[in-house]
Amino acid sequence: MTKQEPAVPGLGAKFRRLWQASFATNLADGIWLAAGPLLAASLTRDPLLIAGLATAQRLPWLLFSLPSGVIVDRLDRKHIIWVGNAIRGSLILALGLCAYYGLLNIYGMYVFFFLLGTVEPFVDNASFAILPRVVSQPQLEKANGRLFATTTVANDMVGPPVGSYIFTLFPPLAFLVSSLAYGGSAALMGSLEGRYHARRQPGAASRLLTEIKEGFRWFLNNSVLRALAFLVTLQNLVFTAGYSMLVLYAQDRLGLSATGYGLLLSVSAIGGLAGAFVADRAGARLGTGRVIILGIVLTGLAFLVLGVTHSTPVAAAMLALNSFSVTMSVTLILALRQTLIPDDLLGRVTSVYRFLVIGTAPLGSLAGGLLARRYELGTPYWVGGLVILVATLLMYRLVNNKAVERAKANLSPS
Repeated sequence: MTKQEPAVPGLGAKFRRLWQASFATNLADGIWLAAGPLLAASLTRDPLLIAGLATAQRLPWLLFSLPSGVIVDRLDRKHIIWVGNAIRGSLILALGLCAYYGLLNIYGMYVFFFLLGTVEPFVDNASFAILPRVVSQPQLEKANGRLFATTTVANDMVGPPVGSYIFTLFPPLAFLVSSLAYGGSAALMGSLEGRYHARRQPGAASRLLTEIKEGFRWFLNNSVLRALAFLVTLQNLVFTAGYSMLVLYAQDRLGLSATGYGLLLSVSAIGGLAGAFVADRAGARLGTGRVIILGIVLTGLAFLVLGVTHSTPVAAAMLALNSFSVTMSVTLILALRQTLIPDDLLGRVTSVYRFLVIGTAPLGSLAGGLLARRYELGTPYWVGGLVILVATLLMYRLVNNKAVERAKANLSPS
């Protein structure tokens, strides 16, 4: 790899291009994921209908995650990313045009969120699987940390306030800017040098169901990944239950304006930026397993406090703590998965993992909406915090430093 003038020292020119494309993608995500809920809140104040948008966006993970893994292991991962982002840019542009011409209601938004969510498994699985071909294995934690920092800055710190502010000026413009950012990401990925097909073994299966079964079999035989999938699934259910209604939590419980909602997201993202930069150092010092568990526990505590507070500064601090803990733990989980899973199975095993972790997220948004409608907006947060803490206590013996080291020691020499 060429190492002349790398954007991130030691990671090379190809990583620089991947990093640039990631920034553009996450900026697009941050803008429309702030503007989208604000548009929905202007159409309805029903918590269940608002939460249903997250269900529509996450449902495709349940439907398409497994076949997306097969596609990622068959085709050039670079092509999947740039084509997917081009499609997302077109969909966001169409959403903005429908809003401009008054053709949109809350149910029409469900259609757009579902279509955007359908592209997501293919792009995300390909983005995860391409990284071990761009940097070396010892650099994975550092590279994932830098990408997470980029995600935090673009998706959580810059995108939301920009998207919410533009929305207050002229709602359709926010979606146009997001569409342009997706187009920029597609162009950057298209210019990435090299081919990024999986290194398939001779005689590898070529039938869809057989390939999916191979991914399931490998996943089920790895006790560390099974335990992590269980914990992170619960964490994601709680996260989705809370964040699917965050726009109502911010406006009705904290009394914030549309701009204030965007700033709340931006301020909370500072924690994510810190988590991205300390993850590899914390993992080296304390051990990967211990830091992962610590991050999940902090998420549970943050949600407990969010469930009982009415203070904007306290809520912002807890959202920042959650961003810190999630980013720190997930950065190490990503690197661990990229280390343990063979390249020819990386797309399929990842799709199985995300089928469980993200595919069940619609249940979280529905549960959160029902709890908020039946009780009050804080209930999904404190209930979710308790669930995370109890589950982590039960699973600690399966996810710790010794278990992680055993899993690495059992890697095939190939």
